[in-house]
Amino acid sequence: MVNLVFRSAYTDLCYGYNAFWAATCLPVLELEWTAPAPEDGDGRLWGDGFEIETLINIRVAEAGLNVVEVPSFELSRLHGVSNLNAVRDGLRVLRTIVGEYRSARAHRRMRRFESHSQPMRGSGARQSSRPYAAGPSGSLDRDAGGSMAC
Repeated sequence: MVNLVFRSAYTDLCYGYNAFWAATCLPVLELEWTAPAPEDGDGRLWGDGFEIETLINIRVAEAGLNVVEVPSFELSRLHGVSNLNAVRDGLRVLRTIVGEYRSARAHRRMRRFESHSQPMRGSGARQSSRPYAAGPSGSLDRDAGGSMAC
């Protein structure tokens, strides 16, 4: 479903291991790491649940960042039991997907509105709507060298 909606090609959305360059990727992810736990919730802080991998992968896909998946093999659990609850955690992942879809649609509509309401510049080309990319100095620059890699 995520691959279809967000035009991505993930093979495993919730593997749980993501590596990326913090300086270039964290601003794009817009993670709310300071948000307090909801009063009516289960006491977890935002992002403490199983859905954080889904959120990160969707935002990376929506931003158009380059993604490389590295195949891995997972051995059987040696000790303890899984904390995964298929229904509860599955619903949290689904709620995250739906929320990100709605948010992405709203952002796209806003970008379309802004591009139509701004006067054309120079040669008549519209302002770029590409995501920010790291420039040679490591700072975030619009269109500096193409898409960002994570």
